[in-house]
Amino acid sequence: MVFGSSVFRRTTTPSTSAAPFALPDLWPQQRDHARAQVGVLVYQGVTTAEIDEPARTLADGLDADVVHIAVAAEPVVGVEPVRTVQVTVTTSDPRALRNDVLVIPGGLGWERLVDDLGLMAWVTHASKAAQGVLAISTGSLILASAGRLAGHAATGHWLARDALSALGAQVHTGRTAQSEDHRTVTAAGALSAIEAAAELAERVRWGSGLGLVRVVTGFIERREVGRYIDRVFTQYLEGHDLGCEFVRAGKHDRGSGAVHMGPKPVGCGHAPSIARIQTRESVLRCRRA
Repeated sequence: MVFGSSVFRRTTTPSTSAAPFALPDLWPQQRDHARAQVGVLVYQGVTTAEIDEPARTLADGLDADVVHIAVAAEPVVGVEPVRTVQVTVTTSDPRALRNDVLVIPGGLGWERLVDDLGLMAWVTHASKAAQGVLAISTGSLILASAGRLAGHAATGHWLARDALSALGAQVHTGRTAQSEDHRTVTAAGALSAIEAAAELAERVRWGSGLGLVRVVTGFIERREVGRYIDRVFTQYLEGHDLGCEFVRAGKHDRGSGAVHMGPKPVGCGHAPSIARIQTRESVLRCRRA
């Protein structure tokens, strides 16, 4: 599937609300051949506007599934606007720690969450495991309560700035703020989170190598090969500590069919350069070296 596609399918059949004026339920979304996963922590009183568009923006940027994660596998009622949020993954499920990006929206129920020591331990673990974290509004307080914003630039709901500072964050008054390593982004509200989500998806996509797969494949399909391509991608790999594995070879390719490139080559065969890859049938998979 092409990056940026917004074609989703629900993981289950949506329920029909009894109230004709009610907004439809928010469901976890799944797309065919997803390359990544966006996990959203949900709870009673969560702000649904901070789930819908921010999560979709991340999913479009990463070609990712969206999963709603909660302590229990049962629907929660969100606010602003009022919508039922469906849950299919619990914090005890191993899938809850496989997020490329973890989203922590704010809401009226954030104070109850920070009193749950088990959940706070999960937030700590999940935020470390993810390649990117987006905390929105009072969701920043949830992340800070897990000890993940101490010493980092952060923002959130304007009424929560004092509490955020007391939890060790370096409070910024702007619409968004990010940690020095650019992995953690905080946003004041839903609109600023949508903008931040697009930028975070771009950084995660390139940092994980997902973007490199797309660009390299594009060069191969257009047969734009040569020393320039070799030099550009070699520099990129070295700058981001990535290895590139040559996982499927076409009949015109040279080399062993299992090639690792970058500053830390592992199990190299004949190690042909990118400039030698001249067939549409070749596939490169990039990962941390």
